[in-house]
Amino acid sequence: MKKEIILRTVGIILAVCGLVLNIVGTVDFFENIGTKNSPELFWCCFVGIPMLAIGLMAVMLSFKKAIIARGIKKQQEIMNSVLEEQNKDI
Repeated sequence: MKKEIILRTVGIILAVCGLVLNIVGTVDFFENIGTKNSPELFWCCFVGIPMLAIGLMAVMLSFKKAIIARGIKKQQEIMNSVLEEQNKDI
């Protein structure tokens, strides 16, 4: 449980920081597209994209157990209702 909380926290922080860096790099790039100046903060995109991906993967990994448990619970409910319907027919 503690690992999941750490993964969720670190993942969300990395994802938000990566998103901010992507926005900064993209805005800087498009601001300088019509001028003769070269973009100075475009490197933020190269740092932000992997950071965003790693953050999202950490969040998905932390929720993996909960998603699988929910799927199993739903499958059990469906199987129980099917078995009840079959037992009524017999």
